Amino acid sequence: MSSPSFKRAGAAAVGAAILAAGLTAVAPAPAAHAATDPGPAADAAGWLADEFATLTSDEAGEAIDYGLAVAATDGPAEVLTSLTNGLNGVLADFLPPADPAPSQWTAINVAMAADYYATVDAIPPAETDLFNRFAGMVDDTTGQFGPSAWPYSQAYAVNALRNRNSAELEEARDFLLEAQCENGAWGFDTSCAAGTLDIDGTALAVLALLPDAELAAVGPAVESAIAWMKTQQRADGGFGNWGVNTGGTTSSGPSSGLAGWALGAAGETAIAGEAAVWIRNHQAAAVTGCATLLDAESGAVAFDGDGYDEGTTEGIGDAVRGSWLNSTAQAYGALTFLPEHTDHLGLGVPLYLDGGSTHRFVVSGLREGERACFKIGKKRTWVRGNAHGKATVNAQVPDRTGFIGVTAATADDGAGGETAVLAAKRVPFDLKDRVRRGGKQVVEVRGLHSGERVVVRYDGAKVAGGKAATDGTFRASFPVGRKAGAHKVKVVGQFADRTATQSFLVG
Repeated sequence: MSSPSFKRAGAAAVGAAILAAGLTAVAPAPAAHAATDPGPAADAAGWLADEFATLTSDEAGEAIDYGLAVAATDGPAEVLTSLTNGLNGVLADFLPPADPAPSQWTAINVAMAADYYATVDAIPPAETDLFNRFAGMVDDTTGQFGPSAWPYSQAYAVNALRNRNSAELEEARDFLLEAQCENGAWGFDTSCAAGTLDIDGTALAVLALLPDAELAAVGPAVESAIAWMKTQQRADGGFGNWGVNTGGTTSSGPSSGLAGWALGAAGETAIAGEAAVWIRNHQAAAVTGCATLLDAESGAVAFDGDGYDEGTTEGIGDAVRGSWLNSTAQAYGALTFLPEHTDHLGLGVPLYLDGGSTHRFVVSGLREGERACFKIGKKRTWVRGNAHGKATVNAQVPDRTGFIGVTAATADDGAGGETAVLAAKRVPFDLKDRVRRGGKQVVEVRGLHSGERVVVRYDGAKVAGGKAATDGTFRASFPVGRKAGAHKVKVVGQFADRTATQSFLVG
């Protein structure tokens, strides 16, 4: 089962409502909002459009999640039209039968569907009797939706009742508020017991309550929930549900999506942007020259880091496609808060590389956690940006002389170029066999690379230096002094392993 998504008020309306309630810490002024990058959200929408082209009842929950996010963020009307047409064909199978009475796990489908059709102002298929079924599942006295007090279903129901202009909204909203724990969170159930506090459920409750944040009973609850959510952010910027992976130790696509969307809707756009960056860093995107099996799935969002890594080598098969579908649908809302990235990718590449050595390269201009493909020749290495937007690669340089490409690339940018590799060699040079005392020796070096640095040493002391001509030659002369006997001349090229030594006589 997927976690539900909810309609949110526009940023200005929510900000005004919260400010009216005195909760200035929740909603900063809209002018402080950073520019956003719409590309990744559009990529996710494109992938979902392909997935939902032939919608099945098993995918209806994800389609509703996505549709509500599109409606809440003023997405394209044609997307909602397509989703509604697809849902019309499978809604009867998505809804649980009336007899026996639905369980907690199936009753939520009724609230999800009611919220969607009310939000997009569409008429559900008559044979489903959706709105009457939904209304009949809301307790007239307590406001509880469904057979059990489950915050997930209740949050969905509150939003649906509001969109239906129902007189039962107040009771249902109060029931949801009463389930809030003292620390501001909602749990997976209403016990508030250790281990049940739930970032997804809290995000859903916040999204359901935000439109009423100006009410005295609602505003403080929203503020408390947001404060708790902010304490749940992982070091990598994402969010993880308490039951995700090993005790919730890693971020996930669905949790980062729901939490990021709720926080952004409440005006906490900076932390929402950090969650969106985590999502972007786990979204399939082709990188030129570094193909993976995710290239054909551009826009899809992985459940977590392991899922992303597996996708690069195994693709998105039938066994895991549902997980990617759920993550992408629930990530869409948060992706709309992805901050624009203005830094350009950089890669320092020297003019020459020492063949056979290990060289330290630094890739810069990355988002924190962003994945980049580093290539030297045909060998590639995937790296991720650190907190400073940099990644270090210790790369083995091929042990042969010639030109080689050294590049770094992301889905959006690239850097680097071609450079010369100079392998070890005995540098050939000519000199006079004998020079009279007080005379000058002439050294003519050949076989160098154009522009290669060269140093000439006489008995260990540097006597000449410079750069090779375009034909790879270098000529130098120096006084030999008056000491008779054998003396040594050493020529060293760009690197210490490009050298040769010869002797000559003075006298």
